[in-house]
Amino acid sequence: MLIRIPDVLNPAETAQAAQLLQAGEWVDGRATAGHQSSRVKDNVQPPEDSPAARQLGETVLGALGRNPLFLSAALPARIFPPLFDRYSGGQSFGTHVDNAIRQVGGTPHRVRTNLSAPPSSATRRNTTAANSRRAGRQSPRSARPAATALAWGRAAAPRRREPRQ
Repeated sequence: MLIRIPDVLNPAETAQAAQLLQAGEWVDGRATAGHQSSRVKDNVQPPEDSPAARQLGETVLGALGRNPLFLSAALPARIFPPLFDRYSGGQSFGTHVDNAIRQVGGTPHRVRTNLSAPPSSATRRNTTAANSRRAGRQSPRSARPAATALAWGRAAAPRRREPRQ
């Protein structure tokens, strides 16, 4: 199922995100790739522990936490801090299987990733995409003034339900 979630970031947050990403440091995207996906991942991203990535990640997580459509569609127990990827000059992220369990950098926490939600934004350069997890897709070019997320589910083990009391 694919759900369009409009206006996750407002225009001011989107502009700030573009400034942070444009001014920030970029490293080989394979730093966050698993064994299989590192063979086909060809992009760059800010280091996970960079101030720009942390600040922008907090902005995105805060916006998702305030978005009723995202919350009702995703029903997140936890959200993995977003990763921000940039593609240029023919770079791509080929066919791969995403890591089902991700280690949150700098912490002992591991998060199962069952949902992708890559925002698209009019203020980014045509080849820059911010995302929580990529699923091997180039992000669409957009003319929207605020960031919009597209969320889709991935196969996952059934959730364990708590008994009613």
